[in-house]
Amino acid sequence: MAQSSVNPLTRIDFDLSFPFDVELSGVSDGSDDESVRVLTCISAARILPGRRLVCRAHWNGQNVFAKIFSYEEKARRDWQRELDGVHSLTTHKILTPKLLHSGVCADGAARVLIFAAIEPAQTVAQAWQALSEEKNAREESNEHAQRQFMTDLVALFAQHHQAGILHQDPHLNNFLVSGGRLYTLDGGDVSLASEPVPRKVSRDNLALLFAQFYPRYEPLIYQSYSDYLRARRWPSTDEDVEKLSASIDEQRSQRLRRYLNKIFRSCSAFVCQESRSKTVIYDRRYESEAFSQLLDDPDRWLTDGGQLLKRGNSSTVGVAEVNGKRLVIKRYNIKDFRHGLKRALRTTRAATSWRGAHMLSSYGIATAPPVALIERHWGPIKRVSYFISEYVEGAASDQFFFSKKIDLESKQRVADEVVALFRDLKRFKIGHGDMKASNIIISDGGRPVLNDLDAMKQYRTANAINEVHQRDLSRFLENWKAEPRILALFAELSLSL
Repeated sequence: MAQSSVNPLTRIDFDLSFPFDVELSGVSDGSDDESVRVLTCISAARILPGRRLVCRAHWNGQNVFAKIFSYEEKARRDWQRELDGVHSLTTHKILTPKLLHSGVCADGAARVLIFAAIEPAQTVAQAWQALSEEKNAREESNEHAQRQFMTDLVALFAQHHQAGILHQDPHLNNFLVSGGRLYTLDGGDVSLASEPVPRKVSRDNLALLFAQFYPRYEPLIYQSYSDYLRARRWPSTDEDVEKLSASIDEQRSQRLRRYLNKIFRSCSAFVCQESRSKTVIYDRRYESEAFSQLLDDPDRWLTDGGQLLKRGNSSTVGVAEVNGKRLVIKRYNIKDFRHGLKRALRTTRAATSWRGAHMLSSYGIATAPPVALIERHWGPIKRVSYFISEYVEGAASDQFFFSKKIDLESKQRVADEVVALFRDLKRFKIGHGDMKASNIIISDGGRPVLNDLDAMKQYRTANAINEVHQRDLSRFLENWKAEPRILALFAELSLSL
């Protein structure tokens, strides 16, 4: 067991060192068994600095999940809301992990809730991702399984709403799947009314749920909404579906704005390290000693530690292998004094790429997964910057479509995916800014992956994006103007000009 003379929970933050023990107050099973009095926190599941820690833990001889709340007044209210929410769910026979203990730490530093671990289990987000990956791996439709999954999910929401229960944060990670059954988590975001939730409130709550699914699943979403209406015994109208669609769009925009604010600061998903001369932001999932060495000196990997792909005045690109994973390092160079002066106070191109990659991923538009952002600066004066992403196996679109080894049917199938990509970019008012063929990679799975995002921008109005979209289309189609057979594959795009 981890021992410490200082309670690590005196300050809940991202730098907590696991494992550690927490002594509980007022816990007894009639014996002197220390395992009842001591909670061993093994790893973090979520951290809200200064307020709350959710962790995987061991207590009383079993695996558990613990929610530990600081003794701040707001955290005390969070603790009470969680207790009330769990009581509401259990009272209405809605599955939720069993509450094993509620109380305080022995030194009074924090309040604790201990829940039985549901094992084996996946979050709804993980289960849905698995269904999507299974579909891709089999290269055939998996729509029946996805349809059933969504039907089960909206049936749970119908049960919630009919009981007067409203989950204010229906995030896909706040629900578990185990043994074909769905469990509701996070009682702190559950509110209870004395009567069933009315139609408009129910619809808006469902929009919060549906906004988390990629837009390409919208046909499935609307089918599932019909299932929900039948479960509530409400008629379906065109107006109702239109209102749901508008609400989903609004919620999706709000979620994106909140998420894009998080990617530039430390949180459960990202680490932000700042000094007078350097800012580093990276995805916590890649943390390791070797990865830290890459972040400390990316230039070394571009010279003698990896494979150089491009050496230019504007940028230098290389591939490095870290912990068995290939990563692309793109350094945005300062060409001369005048160029440095021009870029000094502007958003770095690496930051634009970092933001753009996360935005595309949120919309389900394929791009290389973003890994890290590094900016060198003198106070507010920006200098060289770096964008690190995962390496995507595949070929540039010109290599793919010019290849004589690939049959016309396969090319048409991929061309249709490219047309869909342009359609999504226009719908979400995104302009790429440099649609040359090499900036669309055709992955080994046959999916177009958008690359080189440092000129990408999202626009506010339809008029603004229409002009930019036309430029992107024209630039892309120029790649094939000498090859009529390839240009014909993109006939739908040509008609849009």
